[in-house]
Amino acid sequence: MPHLDMIRGVAALAVAVGHVRALFFVSFGQIQGATGLHKVLYGATSLGHQAVIVFFVLSGFLITRSVLRGWNAGQWSWPLYLINRGARLYVALIPALLLTAACDWAGRHTAQGAWLYQIADPLFGPQPFLADFTWRAFAGSAAFLQTIATPCFGSDQPLWSLANEFWYYLFFPALLYAATPRVAIGKRIAYAGLLAIGLWFVRQSIAVYFLVWLMGSSIAWVTLARMPSSRKAAIVLAGLAAACIAGPWIAGRGALADFGLGAIMSLVVWAAWSREGFPVGGAYRRLAALLAGFSYTLYVSHFPLLVLARAIILPGARWQPTAAALAAGAAILSGALLCAFALSRVTEAKTGAARAFLVSLIRPGIRKKPAEPAAGSELAASRSATPE
Repeated sequence: MPHLDMIRGVAALAVAVGHVRALFFVSFGQIQGATGLHKVLYGATSLGHQAVIVFFVLSGFLITRSVLRGWNAGQWSWPLYLINRGARLYVALIPALLLTAACDWAGRHTAQGAWLYQIADPLFGPQPFLADFTWRAFAGSAAFLQTIATPCFGSDQPLWSLANEFWYYLFFPALLYAATPRVAIGKRIAYAGLLAIGLWFVRQSIAVYFLVWLMGSSIAWVTLARMPSSRKAAIVLAGLAAACIAGPWIAGRGALADFGLGAIMSLVVWAAWSREGFPVGGAYRRLAALLAGFSYTLYVSHFPLLVLARAIILPGARWQPTAAALAAGAAILSGALLCAFALSRVTEAKTGAARAFLVSLIRPGIRKKPAEPAAGSELAASRSATPE
């Protein structure tokens, strides 16, 4: 799925680019002699949050397609599903947490940049990175309780969205059980109750964005449904409109832009999926596969690397966006990309092997590839599903 791979890869790159700009360069209001070109540059490098919304939509689409295919064939099960999702998440998360521990330990012992870990930067959270450098935060992030019961571990602030993804992975099958007429009424009530408890437990900030995830889910459903295209379009548009009304009504008008973007991206994903058979060049396919192939590792590992680089390279004030500084920023970004790619070869690239091993533990002798896709925060029902 080259088009969806490309969307995922570009979204992960947008997050990393935004963090390079925020860490190393002054804010737009502090630019000396700002021009229209600066405005365009800063606008293009301020899309990290929007990229996470894209991940949620992609995740909903890819996971739902996978679940529904198994469900409709009578082959879906909680054990295999949890193995597939757990392997996908943990194969890169645990190395990223260890990398964060190493980077933060080294960074706070630098002669010039130790202060960076000891001050609260409003761009990256209410507390200093050092305040979150605890075993409790490590365990919380490993258990996907960050932003619910613990902060994100150390400087790895992008981990916040993994809590969303993990709980959405649990919520969707529960919703499916609760909403499927052929399921026994007692089981439906039980799953509806569990879903309600789960939504309460994760709090409003995570629960409400499940609606964005379900936008992508609705697209997956119509791609599998057998009905006239006009009816599919009517159902999708009605569902997206309902989510765009309900989400901001619950979360506040500030969330309207996120839900609007979610609706637009859902339609983009539908269009991209519909054109997956359209011939594209080999170079495009290779680039899309390359970016998507390490996008999850890039997402969970790039920030502690960048903070360490900031502590070493730029212990003082942020740069003005001069040509020389922009070139230096591009070099730093390239370094982070190379590190993430190298790490992905021993983490993300081994997702299939990790799944097969875990499946063999519960089903000895079975070696067939699991039915789950390999998103985000998730994109790889072509190869996985996270910011995934």
